[in-house]
Amino acid sequence: MILLGGETAWRVRRVGQMVLSYQWLDGKPAMFVYPENRPEGYGALCIPLESAHLWAKADGYPNLEHAIPTAMKAAPTMGVGVSKPGIHMIVDAVIEGIPDLLRMPPEPQRQPKASPVLGELAIKEGGRTISEREITADEATA
Repeated sequence: MILLGGETAWRVRRVGQMVLSYQWLDGKPAMFVYPENRPEGYGALCIPLESAHLWAKADGYPNLEHAIPTAMKAAPTMGVGVSKPGIHMIVDAVIEGIPDLLRMPPEPQRQPKASPVLGELAIKEGGRTISEREITADEATA
C-alpha cells in the first residue's frame, strides 16, 4: 500500500487543483497525480520515472499523442470529468511536475526502528558489576 502525500513522500506540491506526490514505487522514483478534493474511493495517476519521456518531448512541450489518451483513461479513476478542462488539468499537472520527477533522488535506505527496551540486566560478582546492558523486546521473544 502506498500512502499518497504521507511522510514517505519526497515532495508534495500543487499545480492548480491537482496534487503531485513524489514517492518511490518498487524502489524507483514516481510521481502520483490526483485531484486536491477527490471523492473517497478514487485513485491517482502514477508516472514512473522511466515513463516520463512519454509525456514530454525533448523541447519540453507535451507529447499530446500520449498525454491526451492516457489522461482520458485515467480521469474516471481519479474522479475527474472526461472533458476538455479535466484532461487539460491532468496533462498540465504532469508536464509541470516532470522536472521535479527527473530531479528526484533514489529511495533512501530506511533505518529499522529500534526495539523497545523492556529492562536492564546487570551481572554482579562480589558486589562488583561485571557487565550490564538493556534487554529489548526483540531479545525477549527470541
